Amino acid sequence: MDLGSCIREMREEKGLSGRELARRSNISQAYLSQLERGENKKPSPEIIKKIAKGLDVDYNELMTLAGYLYEPHLIQLETEKIQRDLENTKSELKKAQGTYEKSMKDLYKLLTLNFDVYYKNKLLTKEEKQKLLTIIETVLD
Repeated sequence: MDLGSCIREMREEKGLSGRELARRSNISQAYLSQLERGENKKPSPEIIKKIAKGLDVDYNELMTLAGYLYEPHLIQLETEKIQRDLENTKSELKKAQGTYEKSMKDLYKLLTLNFDVYYKNKLLTKEEKQKLLTIIETVLD
């Protein structure tokens, strides 16, 4: 339920008209009506404070409903989710790093994939890498 609907519900539970709540809150009835209809979804904390006073409800409750504050258990849940995501990312990064390191030790992959390979500070061409691969396969196979 959005803030405006909650304000309307609280107002009706207390038996207040829109005009009376606007008077008690020192805001215009038109503005209150816009809030309750959801046309203004994010009133300022100052307006929320006025409405909380007019409704005689906890200011922090309305601030939470408006999205300015978060309840501690929601913060805890979000923190735990972020920590899980971080651990998963670390795990995936470690796997990727291991795969990369293993690939870098595989001479065949170095010579056949699009890696830069150097010999005595000279970048080997594709043809030179192919010649080396042919020599190695002749010797080792």
